[in-house]
Amino acid sequence: MKPMFDRDKDAAARTAWMENRGGGEVGMHSVVNVIINRANIGQAYAAAHGKPHPLFGDGTVYAVCHAPLQFSCWNADDPNLHKGLEVDCNDPEFAIALELVGLASLGNLPDITDGATSYYALSMPHAPYWAEDHAPTAVLAGQAFFKGV
Repeated sequence: MKPMFDRDKDAAARTAWMENRGGGEVGMHSVVNVIINRANIGQAYAAAHGKPHPLFGDGTVYAVCHAPLQFSCWNADDPNLHKGLEVDCNDPEFAIALELVGLASLGNLPDITDGATSYYALSMPHAPYWAEDHAPTAVLAGQAFFKGV
């Protein structure tokens, strides 16, 4: 994985916090895992093809977090976006997200999703089309995780 700079760490922590702070440490840990898995795929694709991955960008964590339509929390109409842009380390859950990202940047955050690059909240009325006919790699903190979809 490419080294994480401050903007990468900030984007990953905010993404994890906005996407699953309600799932506590496990929920945010799993989102950070997905971010890292996507960044690794993006980096490998960019190295092999000389251009950014069509979904995950250039392999930087910042590009993964801000890729269009990949993490709904960054959509302009998402109610979490405003909260996520204002949260700081005084928020206990955000402090946990920052700690998890710090561990990930050192390569010390185990992948509890088993390589997942996609997930959805189990609270959704039905599974998204892309999850049909696929078994989750993990079910954690109210979310189902998938790879290869």
